[in-house]
Amino acid sequence: MKILVLQLNGIGDLVLTLPFLHGLRRRYPHSRITLMAAHWAKDLGLIEAGAIDDLIICDVPWVVHQYINPWSFVRSLFSIQSVSAIFDAAKKLRPCRFDLSVEMRGDVRHALILYFAEIRQRVGQPFRFAHFFLTQSVKYSIPPNDWHQNKVNQMLATTMGFEIVDNFPRLKLPGVGSEADSANSVMRLMVHMGASKSLKQWPFEKWIELIKKATVFTPIEIDICSSDQAAVELALAEVPRKDISIRVHYLPLKDFIAAIGCSHLFIGADSGPAHVAAALGVPVIVLFGPTRPSQWAPIGLQVTSLAVPDESVPCRPCRQKVCIHPQYHHCMQMISVEEVFDCVHTQISKLKNDLDEA
Repeated sequence: MKILVLQLNGIGDLVLTLPFLHGLRRRYPHSRITLMAAHWAKDLGLIEAGAIDDLIICDVPWVVHQYINPWSFVRSLFSIQSVSAIFDAAKKLRPCRFDLSVEMRGDVRHALILYFAEIRQRVGQPFRFAHFFLTQSVKYSIPPNDWHQNKVNQMLATTMGFEIVDNFPRLKLPGVGSEADSANSVMRLMVHMGASKSLKQWPFEKWIELIKKATVFTPIEIDICSSDQAAVELALAEVPRKDISIRVHYLPLKDFIAAIGCSHLFIGADSGPAHVAAALGVPVIVLFGPTRPSQWAPIGLQVTSLAVPDESVPCRPCRQKVCIHPQYHHCMQMISVEEVFDCVHTQISKLKNDLDEA
């Protein structure tokens, strides 16, 4: 049997799909499983890990967009770019003649790709009108509005007749993580200042203040991933460098993943790299603003999620392009440097003790 799994969304979505892929492999051990995903999938080593047999790269325009209201979503659905992307993706799949296809996210555009690819069995999530073009969709007794994406994926697996045994996404890439071991007593801190959307980003000045405070943990190596390298280097120019190494870079994804895997602690906003870090077994501190940790927190043994309470931001979860809260960007502004630093202090103290005992 030839099986297609369609997951065209971001890096975090793809990482959270890993337990489903491994469960699907156990359910159909002799089938050929193909994943259609965006270009970043090629750097996650999914074929080498045995999760899939083949990878088809497909970048679609709607993944990078947000929609303020249902009308803007419908308008985007019928845009020339979206219609063209749907038919191009279906044309790419049609010669493969898949027997079974799985749509992971619940999006009518994804379901249309499977429909026009002429795949007879199309299973998936019922959201965003996708169920109209699927042959089987998940039936929910209650709306899964506050469910973690991992639980939503479990429901899809149940609908297909199998269970996900291991709910932890796990990435094992050759050479990644080999340096961050007990033999290296210097603490390595990875700070990811970016996010896929501006509303998810913590203010620049707060990142700089946190990094300066973190230099008390000498000796320490701090890797900073930022698209504005010059501004970060200028802001940190006066930081003493005795027993402190600070590197600012904006690496290609493959190299960035390797750098994450060689770190002892990852700090970042809600973004794909936070999920990658958790899947690599790196302790993670992740800052949530527009999205809810209950739905999108990375899954790992050492994950700390920070977010202001829901009652302070009734507009969460947010799907806006521009913040509508009376106090602009309130959900991220209200996360204090002291709160994040306390978590960093706790994690680094624990990690240093572990290194000293090793």
